[in-house]
Parts: sequence; structure tokens; C-alpha cells
Amino acid sequence: MLLSIPFVINVNSMGAGSKLFHGPIYLLLPAMVTNIIFGGLEEIGWREVLLPEFMKRYPTSIATLFTSLIWSFWHLPLWFINSSPQQNMNPLVFIILGLCFSLILTVIYLNTRSIFLCIITHSLFNSYSGIIFIPFTSVYLELLTMLAFSLAIYLIFMNRNKHKVKQAFYG
Repeated sequence: MLLSIPFVINVNSMGAGSKLFHGPIYLLLPAMVTNIIFGGLEEIGWREVLLPEFMKRYPTSIATLFTSLIWSFWHLPLWFINSSPQQNMNPLVFIILGLCFSLILTVIYLNTRSIFLCIITHSLFNSYSGIIFIPFTSVYLELLTMLAFSLAIYLIFMNRNKHKVKQAFYG
């Protein structure tokens, strides 16, 4: 599931015979460990604390949107750090990526109640660029594809398990 988004973007941009991995797959494990330490652990605050607090007052979709916006703005200082990946990234692109990831992380957390899986998934997303080739030939088209996939995953899993989500937060 998690490789479906970059795969579809890759095929749409480069054609059916395109290469998905540009680096050795074994580099994913050390990259994920590094990304757990320098990013994934923040999921404790976002999915285990902030999202449930918002869900006490708002529907899940609105709580997810608020969490993703705060999560995106939390990263604002990275635009001022030399050699950070965000320094050369459009902030709007980053906010949309944050929403995409937040939709998927909300599904994972609410369906499993596992912050560990959120941390692993966050670090996997952060590790993509090291091994997966995503040709951004049309950044906004790729973002729309990512958003569509993320929204589809969110809607499918949230509707399928709606009773579990309500029970987890409302008893």
C-alpha cells in the first residue's frame, strides 16, 4: 500500500517500464532508523496526543486537517537551516504532503491504536527519497495524485471501520 503512491506517480511520469528504485533497497533500513530518531518520534505528540484531543471536539476529518496544518507549521524552522530538504521545497507543496501523510497516519493510528506503527510509517515516508525514484515532472500533478491516493485510503479505511473509531474515542 505505502509504495502504491510513488509507483503510480513513477509510472504516470516515466511510463510502464520505468525503474522505481534508484538506490539499493537495503539502504531503507538504516535510513528508517535515522528517520525514527530525527522525525518519527514526533508522532507521539501528533497522533497520540494532538489528534485525539481534536477528535474530542471535531469530526475525524477536521481533526486530521488541523493536526496536519499544525504539523506542517511545526516544520517551518527547517526552511532556514542550510542543507535541510525543506530549504528548496515550496511550502505549499510541503503542506499538501503533510496532509497526505496525515490522512494515512490517522487511518493507521485509529485502526490499530499503535503509535509504533505511526512512527515506522513516518520514518518510511521520510526515507523514500533515498531509494525510490519519484520524477517530479509536474509537481502539482504528482501532489494531486498523492492527495487522491491518500484520501482514497483514508475514506476506505475510515468508512470500513467507522464503528471501531467511534468506540475508541466515545466508548
